[in-house]
Amino acid sequence: MAFEELTRIVISEPLLSAKLIRLANSVALGAPGARVSDVKHAVMRVGIDGVRPLAMALIVDQLRQAPPAGACRQLADALWERSMHVAALAYVLARKMTRLNADEAMFAGVIHDLARFYLLARAGDYPELVADPATLAAVINDLREPVGERLLDQLGLSESLRDAVLAARSYGGSMPPETLPDLLFVAGALSLRPDPIDALDTRVLALANSAVTLGLDQRTVQEMIAASGDEIYSIVLALET
Repeated sequence: MAFEELTRIVISEPLLSAKLIRLANSVALGAPGARVSDVKHAVMRVGIDGVRPLAMALIVDQLRQAPPAGACRQLADALWERSMHVAALAYVLARKMTRLNADEAMFAGVIHDLARFYLLARAGDYPELVADPATLAAVINDLREPVGERLLDQLGLSESLRDAVLAARSYGGSMPPETLPDLLFVAGALSLRPDPIDALDTRVLALANSAVTLGLDQRTVQEMIAASGDEIYSIVLALET
C-alpha cells in the first residue's frame, strides 16, 4: 500500500489517528523534543508496518466490548489489558533482544488471543456456561486453537505469522528468543498482567516466570522489565486508548 493511500485511510479513522500519533510520540519511538501532531508525520515515524497492530487493536477492542456487562465482560476487559501488555512486551523484547521484526511481533501480540475474545463475545448466548466460570474457561481454552485457525485464516495472514500465533503457547527453549512463537511465549511469561481465563481453568499451569522456563535468572528478568518500563507503558497506552 502506498504511503499516501495509507495516510488517507488513517485520517478517515479518528480513533486510529489518535492511536498512531500516541505511538509515534511514545517513549519507545519518539525522538526527544520532536513530537509529531499530524498523521502524515506519524506514519513516517511509525512506518507502514507499524500501523497494522494499531488497526487490529481497534478490531480486538470491538470484540472486547461485545459481551454485555457481567462476568464475560469482566473477563474480556482483563484479557484485553493482558493482550496489549503482551504485545508491548513483544515489541520491546524484539527490538532489544532479537533480530525479529518488532512491528510483526507487536501485531502477533495483539491478535494472539483473538479466538478467546471471539468466544467470550459469543458466550452470552449460553447462560448456563457463563454461570460456571471454571467450565467456561475450560471450554474457551479447548476451542481456542480450532477457532483461532479459522479466524486467522480469514485475516489473510502469511502462513508463517499464522503458524507463529497458533504456536504461541509452546516454548521452544531459545533465549534470547530466536522465533516469533518463543518471543510471544516469553512476553506472556514476563507479563505482569495475569491471564484471567487460565486462572479459572484448573487444568492450566501458569506460565512459569522462572530461570528453568526462560533460561534467565530472576534478577535478569526483573532488570529487563524495569529498564524497559517506560517504553512498555507508552506502547500499552497507545494500544489501549
